[in-house]
Amino acid sequence: MAKKMKNATKTKSSQSNSIMNIFKSRQIQTVIGSFLLFFSLFLLVAFISFFFSWQEDHSIIDEFSNKTAQGENLLGKVGANLSYFFIYKGVGLGAFILPYLLFLSGLFWLFKTKLSKLIVTYNWGLLSMLWISIALGFLNKSDTLLAGVVGYELNQYIQLFIGRTGLGISLIFLLLTYIIIRFKITPEVIINKFKTNKEENIEDYTTHVQEITSEEPKAIVEEKSEFELSVENLKPTIENHSEALTSSNEITSKTKETISKIEEKEDDLVEIDIKEITEEENVLENLSKKLVKDFGEFDPTLELGNFKFPTLNLLK
Repeated sequence: MAKKMKNATKTKSSQSNSIMNIFKSRQIQTVIGSFLLFFSLFLLVAFISFFFSWQEDHSIIDEFSNKTAQGENLLGKVGANLSYFFIYKGVGLGAFILPYLLFLSGLFWLFKTKLSKLIVTYNWGLLSMLWISIALGFLNKSDTLLAGVVGYELNQYIQLFIGRTGLGISLIFLLLTYIIIRFKITPEVIINKFKTNKEENIEDYTTHVQEITSEEPKAIVEEKSEFELSVENLKPTIENHSEALTSSNEITSKTKETISKIEEKEDDLVEIDIKEITEEENVLENLSKKLVKDFGEFDPTLELGNFKFPTLNLLK
């Protein structure tokens, strides 16, 4: 008997190991993941089509094997029966979370994602399905399609103990609990978020003000023609007094060149009065004559009047 028991346990363990080895095969995992992805898409299309054809398909739910009965659902009798079971007899609109969970399961088998994340997602998904079903039954008592039979019956049962007001408070509390735990929200996080937003706004404002104040008003410089620049350079100053004493032929040639350039650029046209140049020439000539008349011509030998030749003693 002992040997038979040992053999039985060995056969059972070997069978379990063989089954586990089958699921460890990468090809089998790919097939399972692909099936779950397509099945999630199948359920999603069936659920959406059910809300448009549930009244017509309600009569063929019990006639699944009847070939003459045809459903209006896009996925036929199978889609109509699955939708009827999960939506009408189940959790209403909360059933749309089921294709999402199946889709994540397919990704887990295909790409070997973390199992812990998938388990956490399933837990929150199932709780969300119940909350949505009960909340829709609480908001709309007349239409059981949105909440499903499960949501409607749970609503009636819970309201017997805590009433409609207590159920509403409980639903709000559960929603806040989900948000706090799921997104890790605490009072400190909210306060720090407001502080960072205020600091960012203050920094943006200060930088904007600094940019405005740093931009000093630029002096408006009028573009001057070449003729005006040449006339300015002709003004008698200590630095360019020699340039001011140019010949009249050079000045007239420069004026002709500048006038031709000004005519080509009508936008930079400047009114020119040649009489001003002649007056400047007269002023310069009169000034030079007056200086010669008052002080005389410059004599370079005047500074050598007190010069003395060196004595012969320097030869020693």
